[in-house]
Amino acid sequence: DEDRSEPLMRWLEPSIVNLAGVMRLESAIPPLVKRLSAEDVSVSDQSATALIRIDTDVVVHAIADGWRDAESDFRAAASDVLEHVHTDLCAESCLRFFAVERDAVTRLSLAHAVLSQLMEEGVEPVLQLVLGDRGELTPNGLDIRYRLVVACTIMGVSFPEYAKWHEDALANDWGL
Repeated sequence: DEDRSEPLMRWLEPSIVNLAGVMRLESAIPPLVKRLSAEDVSVSDQSATALIRIDTDVVVHAIADGWRDAESDFRAAASDVLEHVHTDLCAESCLRFFAVERDAVTRLSLAHAVLSQLMEEGVEPVLQLVLGDRGELTPNGLDIRYRLVVACTIMGVSFPEYAKWHEDALANDWGL
């Protein structure tokens, strides 16, 4: 009966999406990417988690294929996935997307993704994002600043504001 199968599928969909991630099914990547901006938050969250578990360049390619024409909610969700995929292609894609992104929320998500790749090429663009806000930093901007300091500490990279920001981060328990 069609009237009863639709609610059943809505109920099962998050579990099916989760299973695709646990099984690392590359064939499930295109529908998972489409569900990143699903109205049902549990489906979009499970899709992101599944794509992170699959963790391959196929995921990055699928996200990149739809990036340019996608709405900002998709790009922000996809940025969260890219933050947790660690391949050379993902690092390059994060930098490329960050360079052209105009949506402020997505730009912050991409800054997290860029920093998570631990590449020196990402320091300057993220630094410019943080420096671009000459007024008080928002909590999200301050979080990016702390993450920038962490990434630079791990990589052994410095910039003019590093010592002061590192001291501030320590004094504020890294924003926790």
